[in-house]
Amino acid sequence: MSAAGCDESAMGNTGRTSKFVLIVVTVVTLAGLVLRAYDLGHPFWLDELHTSWCASGPWDEVAFRASEGNQPPPYFWLAWLITAGKGGGEMLLRLPSLLAGMLLIPASYWVGFRLSGYRLAGCLAAALVAFDPWFINFSQEARCYALVQLLAVLNVAAFVAATRDATLGRRAVFIAVTLLLFYLHYTSLLLLSGELAWYVVCRRWRLPRTTPVSLEGSHPGVRRYSPLTLCCDLVLIVLLTLPAWADLQSIYLRRGDWRAFVPKFGLRSLFDIFRWPQLVVPGLIAVCLGWIGKRCLNRSLGREAPSRTDTSAWLSTRSCGVLLACWFFVPLLLVWTANHLDFLPLFMTRYLGVIAAVPALLAGWLCCLPTIRWLRWGAAAATLLVAFVEFNLAGIFEEYGRFSERRTPDWPAAIAWIEAQEQAAAVEPVQFDEKKGPAPLPVLYWAGLIEGGNHARAAIDPRFREYLTFPVRGYYRLLPPRIVEPILNRPGAWSPALVTAEQLNLLRTHGGGWLIYAGRVEYSAAIANHTQRSLSPTAPSPPLVRSFSGITVYRLVP
Repeated sequence: MSAAGCDESAMGNTGRTSKFVLIVVTVVTLAGLVLRAYDLGHPFWLDELHTSWCASGPWDEVAFRASEGNQPPPYFWLAWLITAGKGGGEMLLRLPSLLAGMLLIPASYWVGFRLSGYRLAGCLAAALVAFDPWFINFSQEARCYALVQLLAVLNVAAFVAATRDATLGRRAVFIAVTLLLFYLHYTSLLLLSGELAWYVVCRRWRLPRTTPVSLEGSHPGVRRYSPLTLCCDLVLIVLLTLPAWADLQSIYLRRGDWRAFVPKFGLRSLFDIFRWPQLVVPGLIAVCLGWIGKRCLNRSLGREAPSRTDTSAWLSTRSCGVLLACWFFVPLLLVWTANHLDFLPLFMTRYLGVIAAVPALLAGWLCCLPTIRWLRWGAAAATLLVAFVEFNLAGIFEEYGRFSERRTPDWPAAIAWIEAQEQAAAVEPVQFDEKKGPAPLPVLYWAGLIEGGNHARAAIDPRFREYLTFPVRGYYRLLPPRIVEPILNRPGAWSPALVTAEQLNLLRTHGGGWLIYAGRVEYSAAIANHTQRSLSPTAPSPPLVRSFSGITVYRLVP
């Protein structure tokens, strides 16, 4: 066969492979979308209720309400626009997260393929992201984290593209995505630490890379991404984050609030996050078997797998591995150290969304390292098998009725029950206004917010007291409108304090009221019984009690 015939045959095989991979990625993406869209309309949980509250007020209140929850405002402006300032409903408010979670699947394929040069690596990464209940959970949550996960993957791709050829356009994309990430969630800036660590390692040890590469500028026509150029970009990023510094300072001063529910974690916690050891072990075993066969036995263990083409890979195999390691472990170790030293207690998976996709990408890269065909495909199959056992989607669906591991409080049922009790005259309001009629019963509410221990501010700031009751002031609210009083936390603890004398007088004046507790029944019984005895020593417990999947409602009578 002539050389031209060989080239045409290779092009034909490549074309067939590309079509097959496109079909696979499309099917996986659609399957991931079905898992994410299933039961998307379930009730909001606490953090989503904050989003609803932010999006249900006036436009000029959105930024203030977001900052009360230690969040930057851009995501909440988007939520306000989507809901037209109404804060709901559930499916509409979750739509940005659903779309971002769906797009993360093909984005993982594309980045995995471009970084490594192997389509198998990209397909495996996409499948792991599609069926991981952790990603499904954030795709069903009206918060910014699904957007952060998507943009983090694109940000790393933009940075790598800039290091290959530092054109003004590529650098502008990198800067823009970095800033967008930062203003979605402040902890996203951690991603820069991993990218800069990889940049330093590549320059210091001059790791082999595919061409063109701008770190050294050895290729004609390629703009070099020199340390000076990178520093200029970083300075610009810092300058454009200046508007948020005051907010960052106030959040840092309140860092003690997080310690109540973010304890110090041991070193073992580094191996529990995102299931990364389970996902990478099959690939590591395959790499070791291939190395043993080649170096120790000095023989091939099977048919050679096709090698990658440098035209499709942005990085060499070694440089890709170093990038994935720096992307994952540098931010992870920084957050763990800051948490362990009490500098910033932020060691939570939701705050590490910028590295969430790395285990899937790393698993795909490892599975493609063996040069033996059966080892490569065997490692991929074993990774998928381990992942599906770990993900346990069937068990999660059986327990929660959806494919995400979160039991959400049934706020609509709780609100409907209270209103039904009042309308059925099971409770009789005492106060009466000739113009407005009977005064609705007041509500005492404990939300379990970490900011609820600030007694000094709660005593003088009505807007702060409103924030402490946002779950019953947003999309779910009692009608008719009524007085809602927050129950504060005990000082230095993440548990409710006793009801104050002023709140007891409020209940007596109105002939009683409701106590709503966002927590388990056994934890709320003590404070409810104490409040009822304070109102009426002859009544040891409230006459009406009802629990709604994480919300407990008590009727208090004097």
